[in-house]
Amino acid sequence: MALHGRFKARGLRALGVVNFDPADAESERQSAIEAAREEKMDYPTYLDENGAWSKKHGVADIPAFLVINRDGRVVFRHRGKLVIDSPAYVEMTTAIETAL
Repeated sequence: MALHGRFKARGLRALGVVNFDPADAESERQSAIEAAREEKMDYPTYLDENGAWSKKHGVADIPAFLVINRDGRVVFRHRGKLVIDSPAYVEMTTAIETAL
């Protein structure tokens, strides 16, 4: 994520979240590792058992992007692919700058 590199020094922490079924945890873990490599993710990925974290934060679609401020409040939410220079990308950049 280009935004992670851009704002990391100012305190942005990016985290990937992968829902998984604990009965198939090792396979899901390997899939998450492969996806992170393919997408050149340079931030950690959280394995969300049975999607508990995702459900709590209203994440139903994948991919989804959230900006959570220092108080733990979701201040931006985008469902679906995020394209650089799209209106949603610009909006997310603004939300990050405000949250930092």
